[in-house]
Amino acid sequence: MCPSTVVQGASAQRKRSTIRRSVVAMIAVALISGMTAGPAEARSLRIRYDGNDSPMRTDIRRVVSDLSTSTVFLRIDTWQTFHRWDEGAYFIVRFDSSGDGGFDRVLEIFPGRRGFRCLLEESEPGGDPGAIVGQRRATRANERAVACTLPRSWFPRIQRAVRFYVLAAGSDTDRAPNTGLYRWL
Repeated sequence: MCPSTVVQGASAQRKRSTIRRSVVAMIAVALISGMTAGPAEARSLRIRYDGNDSPMRTDIRRVVSDLSTSTVFLRIDTWQTFHRWDEGAYFIVRFDSSGDGGFDRVLEIFPGRRGFRCLLEESEPGGDPGAIVGQRRATRANERAVACTLPRSWFPRIQRAVRFYVLAAGSDTDRAPNTGLYRWL
């Protein structure tokens, strides 16, 4: 047997071995990424804009909402940065989750000792807060936003056609939308 034939056979075997290892690695990556992927649920973020119409630090710029099979998500973005120690860093959201024309839930987003808190309460006739439904820690994507992710089970008979509005409270107030209500989460 010629020495060049032996060298060619060895290099072909190394190529097959390298290809085999690459295929095994790609299959492993595909399996791991498939196992770590979350549930395949379509998201439908609704983004609503509000004008720069208040001198407050918490003048509402955008309201982002989503309703999934397990959560209700609401994020409020402002035109300026704000911190929990700023006066007026307080938001109120009133929900008509059953579609009967009355507000049945009130969400208060307020500063706590370690950041913002989301407090969901039942709504009394007239829209005032009543019994506490639950409380969660708020999240902040940046210094101009605050978000709440709440269990859908906290909203009785909730449907996508929820009507709501957002109020930034403090020394002055800003309402989004300026008149009327947002429809659909």
